[in-house]
Amino acid sequence: MSWLRPAGEGVEIDVLVVPRSSRDRIVGVHADRLKVQITAPPVDGAANDALVRLLAATFGVARRAVEIRRGATGRRKRAYVDGIDERAARHALREHGVAVGLLAALSLFASACEPASVEVDVQLVLPADTATLARTDNVSVVVSPDGPTVTESVPGLDFALDLALEPGDTSQDVAVYLAEGTDLLAWGRSVRVVLADTPALGVLVGPPGALAAMAATPKVADPAARASRLQGFGALVVDEGGASWAVDHVTYDVYPAARAPFAPEEVADLRLVPDALGGAIALRFDATPAYHRYDPAADAWATVEPGGLDLLAERDGAAVLPTDDGATAFVFGGGSRVDVVAVPLVPGDAFAIATVADLVLPDPRRGAVATWARGPAAGDDRAVLVGTDADAPVVWVQGAAAAGPTGPWTGLACAPSDPIAVEPDWPVTILCLGGIRNGAPTADGLSIRVGADGPPEVTEHPDLLPAPMEAPLALLDAEATYVHGEGRLVRFDRGTLEPQTVQDGLSRQGGGTSVTLATGTTLVVGGRASEGASVSTWETFTPQPSGD
Repeated sequence: MSWLRPAGEGVEIDVLVVPRSSRDRIVGVHADRLKVQITAPPVDGAANDALVRLLAATFGVARRAVEIRRGATGRRKRAYVDGIDERAARHALREHGVAVGLLAALSLFASACEPASVEVDVQLVLPADTATLARTDNVSVVVSPDGPTVTESVPGLDFALDLALEPGDTSQDVAVYLAEGTDLLAWGRSVRVVLADTPALGVLVGPPGALAAMAATPKVADPAARASRLQGFGALVVDEGGASWAVDHVTYDVYPAARAPFAPEEVADLRLVPDALGGAIALRFDATPAYHRYDPAADAWATVEPGGLDLLAERDGAAVLPTDDGATAFVFGGGSRVDVVAVPLVPGDAFAIATVADLVLPDPRRGAVATWARGPAAGDDRAVLVGTDADAPVVWVQGAAAAGPTGPWTGLACAPSDPIAVEPDWPVTILCLGGIRNGAPTADGLSIRVGADGPPEVTEHPDLLPAPMEAPLALLDAEATYVHGEGRLVRFDRGTLEPQTVQDGLSRQGGGTSVTLATGTTLVVGGRASEGASVSTWETFTPQPSGD
């Protein structure tokens, strides 16, 4: 049961009250309750009166609209606020600087003694299922760079820690590790910020190398839901009807965003890509192509008409590959087209979509997945397409002839299988698995070695997956490649390619989209469950920790 929920004509709120505090304020969410500090002592109803006054002022209602329904003599109370709905209540809390999208088990208070006192409220954002995490008996907190590290014994998830920070304006992040003995149960890292300037900071934690359902997120029952990273902000999720949600990566608050300007019948082949300015671009490839941009600062969508917009028409099934800097997205083939177009993602003097000269595909490559083979220096990257619905070689690499087994083979999950390095070197190996091969789901895979020039080396791996996966997703950490589909998560060691099923009985059977946040955690939305149902929960994939 959520700490904030509709009740009658108002909302009920589960509250944790800390009396005799230095000031009256709402701290945030702690152990699935709204933590409130009150200066009054718990004597003769003084703390209750102060709580009523504070809640009334926060939500903009009369004092008579606030009622203490349970726990009048204890610290754990249930309050009722009349005349306000859940959305308005969350908005009012955010307006007062309270992070409310959090299921929090950690309140880490950091204070700098000189020259002025600073209090930073760091809260854990826990997964929906905390049964395993309840076994936590020790917690470690690491502030990086150059910050303190503390490890303490704790009784499960109900704890708070005090950590002293040196004053300063250096950007730092906070990593939290929950363990039972020496067994790591969950961990997460915050985004890097100037802690003294950040009154509320969330740390999204999850089991390492595993998927976990997020708590308190919208129920988006749409297998075609799309997600995009918002550089410097978080992420954007859009469903088929244009309803949108934004994820703030500082607090992990999730809130409704402005509705996208398209109707369900217009999004059969719509793609969402991040741009260099922190927004997201929605591209439509049907008979009436369109270019829409979401601006998170303004929470608004704009319809843009660059020159050459008609070049996006009739490109169903096209592969889209944005550059890392968010300046350009390349659209490969699709429909009956075999050309490649460059779509600028940042308006400028020559803001126009244009065909890439001398770059022609052997076939439209409908249903292919696009990725980069990363070179050792800027500008060395080569585009790689894997998949085709034609009777043609499956793998195409920029500057080389198509190679590999002959298709049709579409819907593969692809990811680099070489260790992720700051300065990778050639050749780069890409691992692709599953999808639809010759009209049926497959368990086969491909290893694709790409060098600085020339054709790729393609090795086929029959039955590499433990079972066929029709529409798998690829996930990554520094040690392994993971493939998710048909209700399981399979880990592939990059050295041996030995499969290991690390989770089974998951709801997602196929589809969905993923976006990796600035903290390294991946958000997964959409997809289909068994018997054609939609996956309505959002999930996170937490990588194995490395370099800590």
